[in-house]
Amino acid sequence: MDIRSPRVSELPVLQDIERAAGQLYHDIGMPEIAGDEPLTADELARYQRDGRAWVAVDAADAAVAYLIADRVDGNFHVEQVSVHPGSARRGVGRSLLEHLADHARSRRAPVAAAAQKCAKQPGRFAGVAAPRRRRSAPVRRRAPTASAAVAQVDARSGSRR
Repeated sequence: MDIRSPRVSELPVLQDIERAAGQLYHDIGMPEIAGDEPLTADELARYQRDGRAWVAVDAADAAVAYLIADRVDGNFHVEQVSVHPGSARRGVGRSLLEHLADHARSRRAPVAAAAQKCAKQPGRFAGVAAPRRRRSAPVRRRAPTASAAVAQVDARSGSRR
């Protein structure tokens, strides 16, 4: 799966991906979230122009997922990440988050995590597995990986890591 910047002609496809991904919320009894309209083409174009939008594409170079990010106080924040259900559960969202982490790292900027749980994967936040605690042994911190970097919140933002 390749990740690249979206083309202007693909922006309506991103809206379609968002609607299809939103259907999952309807299926689990959250129709108010499923009914949220995606960003307008003009709003998506701003992210595309500013270099803060990426798409994951399949072998035919068709967009199957996208991520847009904001830059706030020097940090990159995930604004939206959506994966078409036909490409879900294959690590596509995680790949987009890792791409953002690499992008931010190349600009020496931290990435703040989204706190929204994934609809189909309780216990997962922004594509990164939430740590599980065992009662019999203390939790040990491991060195952060690219995907874990997305889950960490920069200490300067005032949030805990």
